[in-house]
Order: sequence, then structure tokens, then C-alpha cells
Amino acid sequence: MTEEERKAKWDRHYFADRDSGSAYEFLTEAKCLIEEKFGSGYFSAADFAGGSGETALWLSQQGFDTSLIELSTA
Repeated sequence: MTEEERKAKWDRHYFADRDSGSAYEFLTEAKCLIEEKFGSGYFSAADFAGGSGETALWLSQQGFDTSLIELSTA
């Protein structure tokens, strides 16, 4: 698969209908588990293939130092 084909694949995936609600449910649960295990404090998060940044923004609003990595040009 060429680089152009890979980018096109992720562009199609990005524009496909997604149920973002389930992702936030998972992240909320994960945040609770992290706080139970390590206490509240300063945590970092990386959002790979983060698209428009909705999840990265949510993580940042939850207090995570967040980085977004996105290769798609769409």
C-alpha cells in the first residue's frame, strides 16, 4: 500500500459515521480507574489519529496535558 493509499484509507475512516458517545464513556471510566490507582494529579495523554481534535479537547478539559497527532490532510 502506497503512502497516498494509506492516507486515503484514513481519510475515509475519519469521514465515516462514528459513535463518539461510546468513546467518551470509555475515557470517563479510564480516567476514574487512573485516579483510583494513582490518585488525582498531573497526567499526560496522546491522541493518535485524533481527527478534528474533539477527544484531545475533551482530555484537556479533564485536566490531562494532551498532545494530538494527526496525519490526515482532510
